[in-house]
Amino acid sequence: MAEPPSSLQGNTPVRIPDLHVRVPEERAPKKVLVFGTTMDYHGDGVPLPALRRLASRLTEPDTCEPTGEGSVVGLVDTAMCAHPWLEGGYLAAPDEFLGFDPDEDGDERILHHMEGHSTFIAGLILQQAPGAAVWVERSLDESGKATAESVERAAWTLAKRGVHILNLSLGSFDDTPAVVDTLRTMTNELLGTFPELVIVASAGNKPPGSESHEFYPAAVRDDRVVAVGSVNCDDSTEWAAWSNRGSWVDLAANGRNVLSTYIDRAVRTEDGSTVEFEGWARWSGTSFAAAIVSGAIARELTRGSGQSAIAVVQALRNQQDPRTIPDNVPIVKRRSWDKQIERKAKPYPATRRHARERPPASNGEDRNGAG
Repeated sequence: MAEPPSSLQGNTPVRIPDLHVRVPEERAPKKVLVFGTTMDYHGDGVPLPALRRLASRLTEPDTCEPTGEGSVVGLVDTAMCAHPWLEGGYLAAPDEFLGFDPDEDGDERILHHMEGHSTFIAGLILQQAPGAAVWVERSLDESGKATAESVERAAWTLAKRGVHILNLSLGSFDDTPAVVDTLRTMTNELLGTFPELVIVASAGNKPPGSESHEFYPAAVRDDRVVAVGSVNCDDSTEWAAWSNRGSWVDLAANGRNVLSTYIDRAVRTEDGSTVEFEGWARWSGTSFAAAIVSGAIARELTRGSGQSAIAVVQALRNQQDPRTIPDNVPIVKRRSWDKQIERKAKPYPATRRHARERPPASNGEDRNGAG
């Protein structure tokens, strides 16, 4: 759906479309395809840590208050990957985890880059609210495909479990009416059934310079649906070039080049090359801006605060912050763990690529530490 980036390093912006639900109308609503493209793996050259060098997320000073303890965020996404930094912060059934069975030739399976999407989002939520819980329901397969029924089933499962916030970093543009109708109906019925539920949804990504279009379910008009776009960086008051925007977008957060938990394994990129990771990556997209807002809401629901998710959303919408972007959309400040993570890290050497027929070494000491 998008051209692969010409470089995986440096300051060149990389357009990362959001998970995009799309289906030919004649097949709707039975089959929904969810697309995404490769990430900007190494950001601006910032060193990424090896797992063994990272302390628990709850031991850092001046970072964890409030923690979000007692709040639960539901995440409909890909399968999870177990990660030390996330321990104690998420719930997932055994079949919700990534499978590492060998391929047909008995070799180590090289993962699709999208398989780390939910792990990345869970990390961002817990950076904002380290004491919260993320409840994961797997809907998308390893290549980012799902049926409409599986997305709907996962969302209802989480809502019935009593999550306070439902994070939906996926959606469809308004050029697919049948799919939009399905997502709109799902959203309205969820909100009608669970009056305390808040849905945070990504506003979607677009080609830089192109017009913005409504993206669903983010564009559903309801006070409890929060549509989130992305700014360029933590201190920016400008939209990221690839971020969707419009009068229906409620909030913005930095979703560009953000650092979070990822797969501790080899990953295959769009061009067929393979890159080793050690549990961390940088990625860009409104998917991740939405995750940051979900975490920010969860943080304010810390046990004993007496606040509801609806009240927190309203406060974020009404915040009197002069740092608003041209559409007067309030910006939610990201609680960044970058410094805590980076000071534990060693600079990574040059990225090593492997030919398709040469699986990477499984010896941990042979990895390059690129995250």
